[in-house]
Amino acid sequence: SPSNPEQIGDYVLKAFLVSDPSIKGASERYLGWHDSAQKLILMPPDQGIERASSLFCSTGTIRPENLGVKFTLTTRLVDAFCNQVYDDQGSSAESDVVTLITSKPGGVSVSTPAAMTAGMLVGYATVFSSGVCNSTVTFTAHDVTSPSAIADHTVSVFISSCTGGVPPVQQNEGFYQLSAPNTIVAATSFSMDIIVKNVTINDGSGDVQYKGTLVPLLQTNPGEFSSASGILGVGAFDFPIDDNLPDPSDVTHNIPNQTYNVAEVIYIELVAEKPDALAGATAIAGPIQVFPGAPSKIVASASPSVMGARSVSKVTVSLVDLFNNGISNKTLTVDMIQGSQGGLNTLGNRFLSLTTNALGFNTLNFLSGDISENIVLRVAAPTYPSIAAVDLSITVTLIGDAVVAAYPSPVKITERPLNIEYRLDQDSEVTLLITDLFGQEVWRRTYSPGVSGGMKGFNKVLWDGVNGIGHTVATGVYALHIEITANGQTSKTKTRFGVRK
Repeated sequence: SPSNPEQIGDYVLKAFLVSDPSIKGASERYLGWHDSAQKLILMPPDQGIERASSLFCSTGTIRPENLGVKFTLTTRLVDAFCNQVYDDQGSSAESDVVTLITSKPGGVSVSTPAAMTAGMLVGYATVFSSGVCNSTVTFTAHDVTSPSAIADHTVSVFISSCTGGVPPVQQNEGFYQLSAPNTIVAATSFSMDIIVKNVTINDGSGDVQYKGTLVPLLQTNPGEFSSASGILGVGAFDFPIDDNLPDPSDVTHNIPNQTYNVAEVIYIELVAEKPDALAGATAIAGPIQVFPGAPSKIVASASPSVMGARSVSKVTVSLVDLFNNGISNKTLTVDMIQGSQGGLNTLGNRFLSLTTNALGFNTLNFLSGDISENIVLRVAAPTYPSIAAVDLSITVTLIGDAVVAAYPSPVKITERPLNIEYRLDQDSEVTLLITDLFGQEVWRRTYSPGVSGGMKGFNKVLWDGVNGIGHTVATGVYALHIEITANGQTSKTKTRFGVRK
């Protein structure tokens, strides 16, 4: 495909005419790309790769090996036709972790699992028991990262009579595995195991320390992970393995009081630091479904919490545990305990019962009426009487973003009062003053901090059109002045309105 760039390991063919030097240059390039990664090829010493073959993939005779002599086992990643894959576009197979498996683990050691680099990994094997001599041992290269996508490969190596061979002092640190339950409850202790497999350290050099970290992960795509939002209660491990264990041994280190506090599906990754031979090695456990803990409180919110007349606020209610994990399939009630207009989902409906969804919450709409007022919705969990109900406040106001408003304008003062509305950022001393067009005082009221008219939030005052001497004012245009004082600071603003009879 011309859209594919040239990669390391591809074939580039050109034709040259060497018999006639008068003809210079070369033919057009012919570039042959490898296919996607399909399998592993394991090659003992003296073997090479045979490309463009779908059968054997390797060439050369496998030589016998001897007691106490370390020899190489080279693993290569190839496509279906034995072309080596150095860089598999759209995949990370060329850096998969590969482990070597031997049919005689009691007499032959192999190097620990490691990641390929550019589709290749050089490993080692050593015969340490004379009991393996004069027999055939099989070695298998196994892709730990993508076992279902990349095929294993096995070779047979004959171990010679071992005449004169000396068994070497042998230490094999093994490899990590991780085990955890399939389901746990948020913030509740659970037990997990770190398993070190195939350990051989009975060489008199002393105990070996195994150390590393444990990290919670979320799966984003198959084989791909990102950091999880919660925290493990036990995030590290550090333990020794006795050098007097039988060889080889599997050793289990138990973590009895592990915790995780977010309700989600997680994986736990082990990242090794010690021993040095395993530094950077990983193991993973999961998926682990984390369920919410016991119900602890009710959470409720409204968006917006300050709204105009004949508009909609989305109300969200949930029942959560101590770590705010929503709990599904629980009944909550919503009761409109304050407010004269509006309703829940449909106008006039002042009470609703609903069930939390799979994520532990549910939503409803509050529809406001035609007047400004403070609405209070009480949310309760009837099946959990010990959990306190929550009161949710919603302000319905006709003033919008203004500091103060006077409506309707003009107001037919003989039939209804003038509504004066304003909103305070904190409890304040408030003075309201109405003047005529000449600036003459018509009406004045002062409210102390914290009382109705001077309270933080929405305030409404009614004026019946009567002036300071008890007479109804004449038709005309008037000014409303508001003076607000709090924390030694005073602000002033005003608006106009009309009066008719």
